[in-house]
Amino acid sequence: MSTGVESAATSSARPLPCRSHRFTATRDATMPMPTSSRAKPPLYEPRAEHCASPVAFARDVLGVSLWSRQEQVLEALKDNTRVAVKSGNGLGKGFSASVAILWFLVCHDPAVVLSTAPTFRQVRHVLWREVHRRYRNANYSLGGKLLDTRLEMSDARFALGLSADRDEEFQGFHSPNMLIVVDEAEGVEETIYEAIEAVMTSENCRLLLIGNPTTMGGTFRRAFYEDRELYSTMTISALESPNIVEGRVVHRGLATQKWVEERRSVWGEETPHLPGQGPRGVPGPGGGHPRCPVPGRSRRGPPCRRRRARRRDGLRRCPGAGNPGRGRRALRL
Repeated sequence: MSTGVESAATSSARPLPCRSHRFTATRDATMPMPTSSRAKPPLYEPRAEHCASPVAFARDVLGVSLWSRQEQVLEALKDNTRVAVKSGNGLGKGFSASVAILWFLVCHDPAVVLSTAPTFRQVRHVLWREVHRRYRNANYSLGGKLLDTRLEMSDARFALGLSADRDEEFQGFHSPNMLIVVDEAEGVEETIYEAIEAVMTSENCRLLLIGNPTTMGGTFRRAFYEDRELYSTMTISALESPNIVEGRVVHRGLATQKWVEERRSVWGEETPHLPGQGPRGVPGPGGGHPRCPVPGRSRRGPPCRRRRARRRDGLRRCPGAGNPGRGRRALRL
C-alpha cells in the first residue's frame, strides 16, 4: 500500500506536460545558442612605441582618453625614478595610477608592481576598481589572471594591492623592474615609507606618490620641500579641470564648474583651499596649514578652536581651522 509521501515523490518525478516539451524541442531546433555581444579581443604583444610612452599605451591599448595633466603625470613617471603629485579631488589621480600600473606590468618582464593606500578599502574599492575597468575594457586582451587586488602574468611578473596597516606587507619583494604606487599618499604612515625604501634597491625602480596637500609633515610633504631634488613634482589645481576650462563636461567624473561655484559660495571667494585662489599647495617648512596660516589661528582672525590633532606617526593636521565641522575633507579640492 502506497503512502502519501510516496505518491508525492512519484508525482514530482513525472515529466512535464507534452506542450512544454514540444516548445523546448522547437526552440532548441530553430534558435541559435546565445553568444557574447563582444568578440574576444586579440592578445596584446608589447610594442616598442607603447613601452616607450605610457600615453600611447593608454590610447592604443587601453582605449582611454587622457587630459593634459594626466599625460604629464605618466610621462614624468617614465622619465623619473620618483614622482609626487598633489592635487584636488575629481582630477583623475586614481585613473592615472591604474594606467601606470598596467603599463609598467605589461611592458616590463620580469616586473613587480606594488600599490597601497591608507586603508585596504581604498586599495580594493578605489584604486583596484579602476585597474579592473581598464583591464576589462582594453582594446586587447592583456593576458594573465586578474583577481580582486592582484594581476599575475607569471611568477616573476605580477601586480599587488597591499594594505598600509603593517610594514611587513612590503618586505621581501624584489625585481629588476619595480613600480610602487601610493594613493592618498598624505595619509600613509612613515613606517610604510621606510618599508618602501627598503624594496627600491634595483636599477629600474619607480615610485609614484599621489594625494592631497593636507599634512604638516611626512614623506609626501617633504617630496615638495626638503627632498625635492629627489622627485619630479607636480601640482594640479581643480580649476585646471577640462570641464571647467571648456565650460562643459568634456571628461565625465572630473571636477565641474558647478562644483567649484558651490565651494566658492560656502568657503568664500578668497578661500585658500580652492587651488589657484590664494595660498595653495603643501604647507611650507615653517608655516601653518593653508587653512591655518598662523599656527593656532584661523585665516580670518579668531583662534583655531580645533587644535592640530597629532597622529600616531607624529604628524600634525589642522582639520577645521576657523570652520569647526568641516574637517579634513574640506581641504581636498
